[in-house]
Amino acid sequence: MSTDNPYRAPVVEAGAPREELEYPIDLSLSQLARNTFIAWEKRRLLYNMILVVVTLGIAALLEPRLLGDVEFWSLCLFGALTVNVCYFAAPIVDTGVSWLGFRSPAFRWTLFVLGTLFASWLSASTVLIMAITFLKKNR
Repeated sequence: MSTDNPYRAPVVEAGAPREELEYPIDLSLSQLARNTFIAWEKRRLLYNMILVVVTLGIAALLEPRLLGDVEFWSLCLFGALTVNVCYFAAPIVDTGVSWLGFRSPAFRWTLFVLGTLFASWLSASTVLIMAITFLKKNR
């Protein structure tokens, strides 16, 4: 008779691939939240770079004079602060889902892509409204 317990938690071997180490099984909620928030902070720069390209690209395509408008840059600053506060929702959702037992890099990346697409859509809509307002004001 074998002494191995088939119900024992899996053990991650030294030198295991990073994907296996990113989601250890025996974490407390605070450790899980810390690991999740660190993983999301690593993605924040990419998120901001995408939104900068979308915002400035659409502004330059629609109305290049908009890039010289102080009101446009004020709105950009407000928008940047707002989307970065909203970005904080993703690690909260990810931590909750991970705490319930669903730990998947695919879920994290899906959440990142959907959130970035939504923020890009909001950014593009705001720039479009700003461009229309700017053109009406500066005919």
